[in-house]
Order: sequence, then structure tokens, then C-alpha cells
Amino acid sequence: MSKYERVCEEISLTEKKLNSIKAKLKKLYESKTELENVEIVNAVREIVVDGADLMAFLSELKAGKIAKTKEIKADE
Repeated sequence: MSKYERVCEEISLTEKKLNSIKAKLKKLYESKTELENVEIVNAVREIVVDGADLMAFLSELKAGKIAKTKEIKADE
């Protein structure tokens, strides 16, 4: 096998590995999104308000009328 053929083979193998890694990364991002959605649904379910009040709150949040904050709470 010539040097040229080895380089071409290495390129081909590397492209296959790259495609495999891209597919895995795509699946990981999909899993991440799904888990984030589950967290959001669980958080909303924990809120004890009626549907109309919740929709009003979410509308105001979306419109920017309510400041978004991020707090990290440590479990004690």
C-alpha cells in the first residue's frame, strides 16, 4: 500500500469516527433537552395555583414583566 493510499484510508476511517461521534452528540443533546423539559414540567406541577393564574404568570414572564433570576439552593 502506498503512502497516498494509507492517507486516504486514514481519512476515510477518521470521517467514519467523526460521523459516529456527531450522531452520539446529537443523541446526547436530545436527551439533555428531554431531561430539561421533564424538570420544567415537574417544577410547574409543584406550583399550587390554578391554570389561569399560571398562564398569566407565564405570559408576564415571557413578556419580560417579571425578572428572571437563577438561584442555586443547596440541599441541607
